[in-house]
Amino acid sequence: MKFNIITVFPELIAHHFNYGVCGAAVKKEIIGLNILNLRDFTTDKHQTVDDKPFSGSDGMLLKYEPLSKAVESLPKSNKSKIISLSPQGRVWSDAKANAYAQDVSEVTFVCGRYAGIDQRFVNKYVDEEISIGDYVISGGEMAAVIVMDSIMRKIPGVLGNKDSSVKDSFAHQLLEAPAFTRPREIDGESAPEAYLSGNHKLIKDLDLALSVLVTHFKRPDLISDTSRVKPAAQFIKKTLSKKEIKVCGLCPEKIEGLL
Repeated sequence: MKFNIITVFPELIAHHFNYGVCGAAVKKEIIGLNILNLRDFTTDKHQTVDDKPFSGSDGMLLKYEPLSKAVESLPKSNKSKIISLSPQGRVWSDAKANAYAQDVSEVTFVCGRYAGIDQRFVNKYVDEEISIGDYVISGGEMAAVIVMDSIMRKIPGVLGNKDSSVKDSFAHQLLEAPAFTRPREIDGESAPEAYLSGNHKLIKDLDLALSVLVTHFKRPDLISDTSRVKPAAQFIKKTLSKKEIKVCGLCPEKIEGLL
């Protein structure tokens, strides 16, 4: 997988890839990273990348010419996509990250700034507009990093454990189950006994039941098959004590109400 990023602030992108699993993936060349400074594609001495909109509205627009030159400088690829980060785009999701990781070999991100991008560039070059949520941030760089990070986690070899991305929240339209580490007891609260039992099937079943209930209570919009909720509640009531249910961040009374 290769990422091209067209930006006015290349340092914002480069800084992120100095750290963590994403940085390591770039260093190992599992991921290709090509950061293009938009100012390098200007022709005037001031390296102007923006101008006032004809409408007279507030802000400045990124100009067509440097953006088009930046895109045209890249080799053409059949399995490539050009993404514009925009609050007008479709909201990014784990399913989209999976699709890009599996079906696309090269992604070019166009990071908007100021009041946006000349629409004619979007019309000609952009394959998809992507939003990371229903709010506005100062530029597309942070959004691009978030989208890249979510795709990279799906690429074999990026994460230390090949199963990590499969178990992430949203991977199966469920949030992750609560997790615990040492020490076993903190402020009188102990990790559930089942997690210390060594019974791998029990732990797997417990994780799934907790995931279903956590999703039901926190993000019910994610659960399309509500028939899973009652069996999960029955399993949790049978497996965990009321105190352990509370330690898992759930309310025993609400679980009783599902039965």
